[in-house]
Amino acid sequence: MARAIMRPRRIDLVLTIDGEKREFRGYSAGFANSGRYGGGLKLSPSASVDDGLIDVRPGALKVRVPAAR
Repeated sequence: MARAIMRPRRIDLVLTIDGEKREFRGYSAGFANSGRYGGGLKLSPSASVDDGLIDVRPGALKVRVPAAR
Protein backbone atom coordinates (compact mmCIF):
# COMPACT_ATOMS: atom_id res chain seq x y z
CA MET A 1 0.00 0.00 0.00
CA ALA A 2 2.85 2.38 0.73
CA ARG A 3 4.03 2.21 -2.90
CA ALA A 4 0.59 3.28 -4.10
CA ILE A 5 0.71 6.57 -2.18
CA MET A 6 4.40 7.39 -2.61
CA ARG A 7 5.47 10.01 -5.12
CA PRO A 8 6.60 8.41 -8.39
CA ARG A 9 10.32 8.47 -9.18
CA ARG A 10 11.81 9.16 -12.57
CA ILE A 11 13.93 6.41 -14.06
CA ASP A 12 16.64 6.29 -16.72
CA LEU A 13 15.19 5.20 -20.08
CA VAL A 14 16.90 4.42 -23.38
CA LEU A 15 15.06 4.59 -26.71
CA THR A 16 16.79 3.21 -29.81
CA ILE A 17 15.46 4.41 -33.19
CA ASP A 18 17.15 3.22 -36.37
CA GLY A 19 20.25 2.32 -34.35
CA GLU A 20 20.50 5.75 -32.68
CA LYS A 21 20.18 5.72 -28.88
CA ARG A 22 18.40 8.51 -27.05
CA GLU A 23 18.68 8.53 -23.28
CA PHE A 24 16.41 10.44 -20.94
CA ARG A 25 14.98 10.42 -17.42
CA GLY A 26 11.25 10.15 -17.08
CA TYR A 27 8.27 8.24 -15.77
CA SER A 28 7.30 6.49 -19.02
CA ALA A 29 7.23 6.73 -22.81
CA GLY A 30 4.15 6.95 -25.00
CA PHE A 31 3.74 5.73 -28.57
CA ALA A 32 0.94 7.10 -30.74
CA ASN A 33 -0.27 6.98 -34.32
CA SER A 34 -3.16 9.39 -33.65
CA GLY A 35 -3.40 12.63 -31.73
CA ARG A 36 -5.84 11.42 -29.08
CA TYR A 37 -6.79 8.22 -27.36
CA GLY A 38 -9.05 6.98 -24.60
CA GLY A 39 -11.45 9.67 -23.44
CA GLY A 40 -9.86 12.33 -25.66
CA LEU A 41 -6.47 12.50 -23.91
CA LYS A 42 -4.05 14.45 -26.14
CA LEU A 43 -0.87 12.37 -26.05
CA SER A 44 0.54 13.72 -29.29
CA PRO A 45 -1.75 16.33 -30.92
CA SER A 46 0.30 16.51 -34.14
CA ALA A 47 0.18 12.72 -34.74
CA SER A 48 -1.76 11.59 -37.80
CA VAL A 49 -3.09 8.11 -38.57
CA ASP A 50 -2.25 8.42 -42.28
CA ASP A 51 1.31 9.83 -42.32
CA GLY A 52 3.10 6.48 -41.87
CA LEU A 53 4.83 7.62 -38.67
CA ILE A 54 4.67 6.63 -35.01
CA ASP A 55 5.04 9.54 -32.60
CA VAL A 56 7.14 8.76 -29.53
CA ARG A 57 6.61 10.87 -26.42
CA PRO A 58 9.18 10.10 -23.73
CA GLY A 59 8.64 12.99 -21.33
CA ALA A 60 9.24 16.27 -23.15
CA LEU A 61 11.20 14.70 -26.02
CA LYS A 62 9.20 14.26 -29.23
CA VAL A 63 10.47 12.00 -31.98
CA ARG A 64 8.68 10.82 -35.13
CA VAL A 65 9.72 7.49 -36.62
CA PRO A 66 8.46 5.49 -39.62
CA ALA A 67 5.74 3.02 -38.68
CA ALA A 68 6.31 -0.69 -39.27
CA ARG A 69 4.45 -1.91 -42.34
